[in-house]
Amino acid sequence: MIAELFYPKKLKEVIADLRAKDDLNELALKEIKRKIYIELIISLIIILMFIMDGNILFSLLVFTFTLLIWKYEMYGYYRDFLEPYLKGEKVSGIIIKINNNPYFGTSIKCQDNKGNLYKLTPVRYKRYTKSYSLKKGQEILFFCKGSDETSMIDLKPINQKFCLSNAKI
Repeated sequence: MIAELFYPKKLKEVIADLRAKDDLNELALKEIKRKIYIELIISLIIILMFIMDGNILFSLLVFTFTLLIWKYEMYGYYRDFLEPYLKGEKVSGIIIKINNNPYFGTSIKCQDNKGNLYKLTPVRYKRYTKSYSLKKGQEILFFCKGSDETSMIDLKPINQKFCLSNAKI
C-alpha cells in the first residue's frame, strides 16, 4: 500500500515479525496509516494549489521535500510512540511534573523507586481517555527504554492506539 512506503525500515521489520507471530495490533497499524494518509492529502492539496497557480517545477520541489520530511517524521513517530512498547520494560513511577499543552499534548515527568527520572512522550490523554485524570504525586505504570529516553504511559486506551503488540496491551 501507499502508507507502507513511508514506514522506516525498523517499523517494517517489526510489523513483519509481529505478523509472523500473529501478535499484530491492527488498531495501532490503522492509526499509523491514518496519520500518513492525512499528511498525504494535505500535501497533495498544497501541491495542487501550486500547480493551478502555474508553478509546476516548484510543486515538484515541494513534493520531493515533503517526501523527505515524511520519512523523518515517521522515524520520530516510531522512536517516540511505538518503540517504548516494543523494546521497553514496564516500570512503576510517581508523577513529579505535568505540563498541559493543548497542541502537543500533556507532557509528564516521572520518578521511579531508584530515583531515575523519566520523560513520557506527550500525548493528548483526554482524546483517548475521557474519565482518566493525571495528578502530581500519582503512581502510574509506563513503558521505558532507558532513563534518558522517552517513555509511554501504560493506559489501555492509549496502548490500543500505539502498541503494535497485542501481548503488551
